[in-house]
Amino acid sequence: MGRDESRPSGSELTRVLRERLGSEWLEDAGPEYAVGPARPETLAKPRSLEEVRELVAVCRSLGLALVPWGSGTHQHVGNAPSRLDVVLSTRDLSGIVDHDPADLTVTVRAGTTLAELASMLRPSGQWLPLDPPAPDRVTVGGMIAADLNGGLRFSHGRVRDWVLGLTFVDGVGRVVRGGGRVVKNVAGYDIPKLLVGSYGSLGPVVEATFQVRPLPACDRTFGVSAPSLEDAFRYATDIFDGPCSPLALDVLDAGAAAGLGLGKDPFVVVRLGGETREVEMQRDGMASFLRGLAPLEPAQCAALRDFTLRGPGSWGARFAVSPRELVHVALRAEEEASRFGLPLYLRVHFGTGVGFVRLSAESSKEVEAALGYLRWLRFLCRRFGGFCVYEQLPADCKALVDPWGPLDATLELMRGVKAALDPRRIFNPGRYCGGL
Repeated sequence: MGRDESRPSGSELTRVLRERLGSEWLEDAGPEYAVGPARPETLAKPRSLEEVRELVAVCRSLGLALVPWGSGTHQHVGNAPSRLDVVLSTRDLSGIVDHDPADLTVTVRAGTTLAELASMLRPSGQWLPLDPPAPDRVTVGGMIAADLNGGLRFSHGRVRDWVLGLTFVDGVGRVVRGGGRVVKNVAGYDIPKLLVGSYGSLGPVVEATFQVRPLPACDRTFGVSAPSLEDAFRYATDIFDGPCSPLALDVLDAGAAAGLGLGKDPFVVVRLGGETREVEMQRDGMASFLRGLAPLEPAQCAALRDFTLRGPGSWGARFAVSPRELVHVALRAEEEASRFGLPLYLRVHFGTGVGFVRLSAESSKEVEAALGYLRWLRFLCRRFGGFCVYEQLPADCKALVDPWGPLDATLELMRGVKAALDPRRIFNPGRYCGGL
C-alpha cells in the first residue's frame, strides 16, 4: 500500500534489518499484524530502550514506515496507515522499573498489561485508578497512545491526569524524556501529555511513570433498571445530586442493557468504593429511593468495562459534549436511531459528557443507514461544541467517512508537532487526524 518498490520486502527486509541491527529480535510479520489493507513485512520485538532507538534510527535511514504495537486491541481506530513496513512490538518491554509506595509512584515499561500492573501494585494496597477495556490485553503504552479511559473517569479523571513522566523515541531516533518520577516536578513543556491519544504517530512509548492511589478496601457495583432512558437519566441525576460519592456512574439504553445481560430496560450502574461500612451506607441511601437496586456480578462488571471493545454491534463511535448537554444528546441519539431503523446500544459516563454508541449493520441498506446516522450524530455533537470519533467501522467504509471528523485551527498546530518529532513521517503515516 503506497510502498516504494525499490525497498526490500518480506524476508529480504527482515534480513536487511538483521544485518544493520545485528539482532535476532526481528522476524517476518504474520497477517495478524495487518492494519486494514496495510500489511507489515517485519515484526520487531526489541527488549530495551537502546534497541528501540537503534530500530527507529535504521527505519528512518531506510525510509521505512513503523507502527508501535502493544497488544493491537485498538489498531482499528482511525485510518489505516498509508505505509507499513515494520511493526514494533512492545511486549518484550515489560515489568516495573521502580515503585515507591511511600511516594505513591510507579514507573513501568510500556509492554506491561494493565492486569499485570494491577497485580504488582495490589500487595502494596495501591492501584492505578483507570479502567480501560480488556486490561488482560491492553498494555500501558497502548493505554497512553489510545487515551483509554473507563467509567472511573467520573471520579478519577483521565490517563493524562495520572501520567507524571514518560520516555519515548521520536522519529529522529532521539530518546525523549518528559516529566519525572516524583509528584513534585520541574517546570517546562508537558511532553507526556502530547503522547496521550497520539495513536503512535509521534513515537513509541517505552516507559511511563504514574501517580497511584490507595486501593479501596471495598469496591462494589450496583445497578437498577428504569422504565425509560429519560427515567434512567433522572435516577442518575438523583444519585449525582445526592450525598453519595460514586467512583463511576453510567447509564445504558435498553439495547446496551440487553446486550450485556442486564435486562430489557434502560439501566443505571453505580460503582462505590471506600471502607466497607461507608459503601454499605451509600448503598442503603440509594436503595431508599431506587427500588430494585441490586449488586452486579463480577462477569457483568467485566462485560460493562469491555463495552467499547467487545460490546454488542460491530460499529462503534465515541462522542463528547459538555456534561450539561449529555442527556439531551443521548436522548436524541436514541430517538434518531429509531428513525434510521437501526438497533442502538448506548452507554454514557454520566457527569463527564462522554458517551459511546454501538450499531449493527450488515446489509447494504443497513450500512447506508448506519453511515447516515453517524454523520447526523457528529453534526449534533459539533452543534453543541463537541465531537464524535468513529472508532469501529468496516474497512471499506473508512473511504466514505473521516473516522476522526473535521479539525479547525488545531490541525496546523498538530502538523507542527508532527514535523518537529517525526519529520520523515515514519510513525503510523496517515493514520491520525488530518492524515498526520
